[in-house]
Amino acid sequence: MADEYDRIRPGYPAELVDDVLAFARLAEAPALEVGAGTGKATVLFAARGVTLTAVEPDPAMAAVLKRRVAGLPEVTIAVSSFEDYVPDQPFGLLFSAQAWHWADPAVRWEKAAAALAPGGALALFWNFHYLKDPDAAAGVLAPIFSRRSRTCSASR
Repeated sequence: MADEYDRIRPGYPAELVDDVLAFARLAEAPALEVGAGTGKATVLFAARGVTLTAVEPDPAMAAVLKRRVAGLPEVTIAVSSFEDYVPDQPFGLLFSAQAWHWADPAVRWEKAAAALAPGGALALFWNFHYLKDPDAAAGVLAPIFSRRSRTCSASR
């Protein structure tokens, strides 16, 4: 399913990455990505010369990520949960694209603070689903989103 997930999942605008990097002011500091998935955000940061470690717990997603970043030596992949990952250096930026909710809320903030260098930045971002047609949003899809929301809440 990782290839299918990668095919249908939306990416992120280049301007978002530019804004995050302008805010973080990394200089030469590396970045840490939590929940890298198949690398939709990873490649955007790496394309701008950011050295980063991409943490992804799912081996199938990490395999797609590995293919996607082949030839980008500035990307290191750690197949691990964020909770189990032990950084070997401080990071100037910790970012999570559409995955922060998967990190354990009991420890994620402390783990993020511990991974960041003094003055480091935290960037959390995700996609929103927006339908232009209000009838479709309210009529056809609202019950589906409602059912999905209840299912996701019950599984936590």
